[in-house]
Amino acid sequence: VSRRLAQETPNSIYMNQYDNLSNRDAHVKTTGPELWEQVEGKMDAFVAGMGTGGTITGTATYLKSKNKNVQVVGVDPIGSILYDYHKTGKMVPAHTYKIEGIGEDIIPQNYDFKLIDEIVQVTDKEAYQMTRKLLVQEGLFTGVSSGAAVAGAIKYARKNKGKRIVVLLPDSGNRYLSKVYDDDWMRENGFLETGLGSVRDLISLVRPPSRGAIITASADDNVEKIIHLMRDKGISQLPVMKGRELVGLVAENDLLNALFIGKIRASDKIAGIVENNFAKIGMDDEVERLSQSISGGMTPIVVENGEILALISKIDLITYLGSRKTA
Repeated sequence: VSRRLAQETPNSIYMNQYDNLSNRDAHVKTTGPELWEQVEGKMDAFVAGMGTGGTITGTATYLKSKNKNVQVVGVDPIGSILYDYHKTGKMVPAHTYKIEGIGEDIIPQNYDFKLIDEIVQVTDKEAYQMTRKLLVQEGLFTGVSSGAAVAGAIKYARKNKGKRIVVLLPDSGNRYLSKVYDDDWMRENGFLETGLGSVRDLISLVRPPSRGAIITASADDNVEKIIHLMRDKGISQLPVMKGRELVGLVAENDLLNALFIGKIRASDKIAGIVENNFAKIGMDDEVERLSQSISGGMTPIVVENGEILALISKIDLITYLGSRKTA
């Protein structure tokens, strides 16, 4: 419609921010130099949301001209096609998402994906909740694309400790008063915290780092090996992996019952007694989801970036909830 109106209206122009390369050129001339000068060149990574491609491509062009080692990290909503296109070079179907201002179902001509080193995906909930946190904790009245950028930057920072990271916050909260800053809208869309905290809060309290890495079993391990492992480590259940994929759990009760009825022998592989009664949980999921999983007879397994961080038991949940009530 806008293209047609420009053709029909005298002395008008169709700006076409997606494919007009003046978009990214403006950031080469302004945004890039401004950031570089303000931090005196002391940056290891630049993080920005991905929409038309003008901001991230133009800024990246300038920053890499000053220091080719600066990592450029894009933030893309889950449902947008940009993450998959960058990773595989293939177009995939887009899906709906509520984050505004970033994400695409097309590939604008302003993009130069060779300049983008990594793309981090964020969920609607992560973006909207981070937008609220920026206001409450930092006094920054931003829009949702800024919340998404910070949420993505934090994910990147957790994997790249010690990096000096510059994050671009491109929007104001003025246009989001009836959404991210409206409790009813946030509640209707499931973005408001319920008050019990996140899985990250629980793990920091009941699963300190001193416990060490999670011990896993392989689907090709035999029963005898698992018995010795459980006995030596004092554990009653193990996540079972097939390569890098989590395929289930093996518990001491399952071993006992199978051995008792003669279903398996010590030399047999454990694959036949692996149970899939587990639920994958994210670090930023709410504690309520843990409770629902446990109530449904599932073992919650906390996974982040493909790594198993914890198995959560009933006593872990009880300890956490009890500590909150007495705090």
